[in-house]
Amino acid sequence: MKNHFIKRSVIITLIFILIFSTVSSFAISKNVDLNNHNKNKIMVTFIEKSNGLNNPEKEGGKTELELADINQDGHLDIICVGDHGSPYVNSQQHGIMVWFGDGIDTWSVNQVGNFGYGGCEAGDLNLDGYLDIVWGVHHNWGASGFGDTLIGAALGDGTAANWIPWAEGLGTSGEDYGMFATDLADFDCNGLLDIISQSFGCCNGYHMYENHGDGTWSHEWSVTGGNTFSNIEIGDFNSDGYLDFVGTREGTYVYLGDGSLGFTLTQNGLPTSGWRGIDVGDMNNDGYDDLVVGFSTTGVKCYTYNNQNNDWDSTSGGLPASGTYYPQFGDINGDGYLDIVAYTSTIGYLYIGDGAGNWDSDATFSMPSNGDYSAFVVDGDFDHDGREDIVIQAEEGDWISYQNILKAFSPYQEPSELSVLVQSPNGGETLRSGSIRKIRWLSAVPSAQENSKVDIQISLNGESGPWCTIVSEIPNNGCYQWLVDAGGSVDCRIRLIVSTSSNTVSAISSSEFTIIGFNVFANGPYYGEIDLPVQFTGLAENGTPPYEYSWDFGDGNTSDEQNPTHTYNENGNYTVTLSVTDGNDITIRDSTWVLIGGDNNPPKAPIIKGPATGKIGIDYNYSFNSTDDEGDELYYLIDWGDGIEQVTGVYPQGTEAMVSHSWSKKGTFIITSQAVDQWGSMSDFGSYTVEIPRERNIVKTIFFRLIKDGFVLNKLSEILNNIFQINNYQGVKQ
Repeated sequence: MKNHFIKRSVIITLIFILIFSTVSSFAISKNVDLNNHNKNKIMVTFIEKSNGLNNPEKEGGKTELELADINQDGHLDIICVGDHGSPYVNSQQHGIMVWFGDGIDTWSVNQVGNFGYGGCEAGDLNLDGYLDIVWGVHHNWGASGFGDTLIGAALGDGTAANWIPWAEGLGTSGEDYGMFATDLADFDCNGLLDIISQSFGCCNGYHMYENHGDGTWSHEWSVTGGNTFSNIEIGDFNSDGYLDFVGTREGTYVYLGDGSLGFTLTQNGLPTSGWRGIDVGDMNNDGYDDLVVGFSTTGVKCYTYNNQNNDWDSTSGGLPASGTYYPQFGDINGDGYLDIVAYTSTIGYLYIGDGAGNWDSDATFSMPSNGDYSAFVVDGDFDHDGREDIVIQAEEGDWISYQNILKAFSPYQEPSELSVLVQSPNGGETLRSGSIRKIRWLSAVPSAQENSKVDIQISLNGESGPWCTIVSEIPNNGCYQWLVDAGGSVDCRIRLIVSTSSNTVSAISSSEFTIIGFNVFANGPYYGEIDLPVQFTGLAENGTPPYEYSWDFGDGNTSDEQNPTHTYNENGNYTVTLSVTDGNDITIRDSTWVLIGGDNNPPKAPIIKGPATGKIGIDYNYSFNSTDDEGDELYYLIDWGDGIEQVTGVYPQGTEAMVSHSWSKKGTFIITSQAVDQWGSMSDFGSYTVEIPRERNIVKTIFFRLIKDGFVLNKLSEILNNIFQINNYQGVKQ
């Protein structure tokens, strides 16, 4: 009797353990799945896209690669001045080499000049809208003014076939033997790009030349001597609006700029030797540039600058801790956070970043053996899938027969829809009026929607605007060199609008950034009638007098008065721009509108789209879209039906405004919205109904599902059979 009681107790206990451990285990795994889903980790596979890149064939040794849209067709091109084989040393490489990209996977080369073996960078030196080239080389065998000095510069015309020498004064300050990695930055915030270049090995160190805007340069700063290794990069590590740089001269790596062409060594907390590859980027999206370093023996480290303590902190969880690596930052999976690609002879390793200093190993790509590093860059999206791509050169073969091989790799996924993502400025940065900075973005363009164009706008008042246009209908190549002409504000946002023949999307920087500068006010909006004068009022403050005023009335007429009047001949809505130049030759703009004649029609009622059902506490995306007869920009007033109201930023009419929301309780909620134009006219209400059901008891649901599916009964039967088999066996033995 006692044995039967024990057996029955054991059976009941096992049943409860089985049921609740199974249900508990299943519930936990479901939570893990939800967490992983919320992280939205995008796995990567690299695809080679190197057609045409080994024309001409290379030789050996190191060089520098850059990505830029030289011919302004919207597709990134590859720029280089060649390895040891340039010019014409066991190779047909020579001068400035540009491989034009087709936006897919094929490249065609154009070469001009008789110099090479070094580094280069592209930028608009004379502000004519065309990209120019600067370089530092070892083989300065070129014609007078064009490649006959160790540091050089030439103006482009958008063809890569004609380069105009623009290098008077460069390479005249004791540089000998060779210069190498070279970069451009507006170090003194005067609206012109200056040159920083580092030595080819020993012993020239760093040299900085100021651009005077007329083809002449002056040497302003240097640190001579020492050995250098590979690249040099620009950033703003302390987010003060003055650009800094990092190089690879032994023991002296990171310098903070003071805005007056002076630099201070700032590397507390950083290793003092063994640096190989370097790159700069804002990996945690705080507006302060960060640093990734590959070392000769100790792997890869990522560092953030602590402005308060004036030192550097490592954020390197998951990165390799040993070996020789050459790293690059890049948003390889297009999620808005920088990742790290680290190359070590023949293999490139991708580490996905989460924005918090954690790095997960992901995909790899391979180069031919022996794979010794020659050059490596991740700096843009050459195939328009919204993900940054890789261009790398490494040696194939041994030291007797080695030859550099140039390849391109993409984490390509065919885009299903048009999209755009702001990279910088994206929040937290500090810019200075009158200086040159870069606006960067990623955009995915479906193959059926080619020929996309970009408008860039700025607001000094957060998402609510008003929005002033910086530039319109430029190629969608991911980078714009911006002469900052907006006034001072701590509430700046950038908006990017990408348009194709069939679609338009937009994106706004994630949070506010700062512009330090004086303020200009065009006031407005203004109203008037045909053939009657409209009085305009302009104001500038906090700059350096005297001020010069210039009005563009939007109808082809202008004025240089501070408070002009103007008469319009036709009805319409005109954009009016006021530009003011102060005594420091800094120009700031402000825009407003003038409505001439007739009544302003309100926008149409918004069309709302999104999920019609959902769960408590989960964010869902909804789009709001309205049109306006006058083509005015619109913002949206939203009532989510749960007591929460929201005002969006300003969007072009006909463009979807994407907004997310979650509900904290079950129920039926009616979303209502009105569109408002720039004159304050409001549309009728648009509405949309959403059902948020009560959350189910997951454990209870899973338990009954398991009962229904027979899982518990099958397991119970299996346990009972085993017990009875044991009992029968024991009975026989007795």
